[in-house]
Amino acid sequence: MNYMRPGLLISFFALLCSCLTFGHLGAQNLVINSSFEQYTSLPNGIGQWNKIVGWTSPNAGTPDYNHALSPGSAGVPSNLWGNQAALTGQAYISLARNSAGSYYEYIMTHLAQPLVPGNSYYCEMWLSSVDNYYGMGMNNMGFYFSTTPVAVAGNTLISAPAQVASATPIMNTTGWSQVSGTFVATNSAEYLLIGNFSSNAATTWSWYNSSAIATAMYYVENVVVQPTTILPLDLPAFEATPEAEQFARLSWTSENERNTDKFVVERSQDGEIFVSLGEVAAAGNSQSSLDYSFLDKPGIFGEPLHYRLREVDLDGAVHFSEVRTLTLELPQGTRVVSTYPNPVNAGGKLFMDITHDGSTEKGKAEIYDLTGRLLLKSNQTLKRGMNQFEVPLDGLASGTYLLVLSSHSGRISAQKFTVQ
Repeated sequence: MNYMRPGLLISFFALLCSCLTFGHLGAQNLVINSSFEQYTSLPNGIGQWNKIVGWTSPNAGTPDYNHALSPGSAGVPSNLWGNQAALTGQAYISLARNSAGSYYEYIMTHLAQPLVPGNSYYCEMWLSSVDNYYGMGMNNMGFYFSTTPVAVAGNTLISAPAQVASATPIMNTTGWSQVSGTFVATNSAEYLLIGNFSSNAATTWSWYNSSAIATAMYYVENVVVQPTTILPLDLPAFEATPEAEQFARLSWTSENERNTDKFVVERSQDGEIFVSLGEVAAAGNSQSSLDYSFLDKPGIFGEPLHYRLREVDLDGAVHFSEVRTLTLELPQGTRVVSTYPNPVNAGGKLFMDITHDGSTEKGKAEIYDLTGRLLLKSNQTLKRGMNQFEVPLDGLASGTYLLVLSSHSGRISAQKFTVQ
């Protein structure tokens, strides 16, 4: 297929806005039209990726373009594939890939400037699974950077080593999920491709609607590629320590903050792909020593957990801290960590978080009234690590009851709860 250099379509107004938005290298998003707001004409049906300014399809797949000013199947939030509000602005695209490995969709753009070999870059995009027709989620939705434009025949796989990709299947139909990470450029790549670059054997699939078609389709929004720099503040202390057996406490101290907006706490299990856990507001500008803290409940035991801070400036620049690693040891025996909600609404469910350090065994949750009469019993399976038991409360009237958890080894826990 013919490839048209996307940069030639960018209007003078768009370029002017881009220059005004980014004040220095650390803040510059190298992706032009990163939220797909600029168009040559509004879409009026599916498969109209060619109406997006600055983007093209590198194979014969037909990504969809959706905009709030478009009617019917190409609209936002309502369109052929479901209903999802835009994360930013009024537009997004959608990309699909079937589980048979016979159909792939990608989108490609020309970066505002080439990558610099040896420099580190931060990548981010947001995905949301569609509601209609398709019902699977997959991993390995990612970023691939190329030194030349890519063009392949057919709806075929573009087999390439994605520099950043999602580690687990994304199946969020009600909101947006972030895919992000950093990498060090090995060449002067000028083109960015987004999609799934993995074979069937290397892709993990999960159903979220088993009555739908075996295809994953995602709305895609807010694509970011930024050079990373060292933190523009002094960070004399950043620690990750275990707390109360099941938690990780992240604590850090900053000095001489300058134009800091927030700290985003990120965690990784492999030390490469990090996910965002939450945000802590920063001071903005301060000459004082400031202490910050964040509590994480990972539910992962016996494996290294890697944490880092992503500091975001008021102008959008992104910077990273060093990585801290800890391992939460699995508590000895079997313990009920928490039971919730309490009180619980009539007809609802009670949940129990339980740690178990032994081999897999049968367990049971029993509910008694205060006279000792057994009312309900739920059989469960205890596996090594963190377990969550779901206990239905069908037929229980308002009142106070006793929940007893036991295994073949004996009683583990007994506690009162209230139905309201």
